[in-house]
Amino acid sequence: MNTRLGSHTHSRLLLVLLPLALALVFVVLIPNLACGGNPVLCSGIEGETRIEPSSPLGMPGGSDSKPYSCKLRVRSLSDGKVAAEFISDNEGRFRAVLPPGRYVVEPVQTGPLPMGSSVDVTVTAGQFTHVQVIVARAS
Repeated sequence: MNTRLGSHTHSRLLLVLLPLALALVFVVLIPNLACGGNPVLCSGIEGETRIEPSSPLGMPGGSDSKPYSCKLRVRSLSDGKVAAEFISDNEGRFRAVLPPGRYVVEPVQTGPLPMGSSVDVTVTAGQFTHVQVIVARAS
């Protein structure tokens, strides 16, 4: 009778521990594998660059904007060092992996116009922070 009771106890223990083990795999292991085993790689910025007005004849400051591809530079606010440089795609979209911290995202000027404003952003571990960078045709 002791053997039967021990077997029943082991079965109940397995029923409790198996879901906990699976939850641990889904919460810890799988996200880390998706990030190359490094949770820091699962943080950064993503967003879009837009130009306003959408046509050279429009007035700046309105809601008239469209996606815009441009070069962006990301600097650390703590030491001013460049953390990333990239070009947004033809739809103005971008994504950059960054460690947690505070940064400034700035359009790289290649001439007097268009002019862009920099955006301060805080990156949190395990998250991508949304950023929108607006570039103006005229000041």
